[in-house]
Amino acid sequence: MSEVGDSVPHLIARARTGDREAFAAIVRRYLPSVHEIVRQTSKGRGVPGHLVRETFHRAWGGLAGLLPRADFDTWLAGIARYVSREASRRRMPFAVAVSRTSQEDETRDRTFQRLGELPTEEREALLLRHLDGLGREAAAERLGVDTDSFDALARSGRERLRGVLPAGAETGA
Repeated sequence: MSEVGDSVPHLIARARTGDREAFAAIVRRYLPSVHEIVRQTSKGRGVPGHLVRETFHRAWGGLAGLLPRADFDTWLAGIARYVSREASRRRMPFAVAVSRTSQEDETRDRTFQRLGELPTEEREALLLRHLDGLGREAAAERLGVDTDSFDALARSGRERLRGVLPAGAETGA
């Protein structure tokens, strides 16, 4: 079954049994919204990429304790807000603080925002290819489409992101 068509409750049920691919699908689905929550909550005091990873790491570890009647979106957003607030209480190492320019932060934030606005299959194609690092064939198989369709989805997604991505990031299938 294609993960694009899997419902969140189904993915959660699979992830609870230790299915890392199901959890990876959850991460891809929720990455833009978690990034936005972390960005808003940290207000520049943290490194959103690190805090986003920490959010998903804690979610993976806490899935067993998630009550069946709990709203996953609310639960995950709560973890993201907690991780951001916790990070703002700690001092950020100087090397991390100067590792990014404000222009890089703005570009990253605009990219994640626009990524979240893409149609699901285009977003999934780009995330599988560029975030997960899958090859064309593996990414196409994961989406349940042929490679020509995958290329069209990725190309369309990149076109929609054009103008937001840094120079050189728009190339490749």
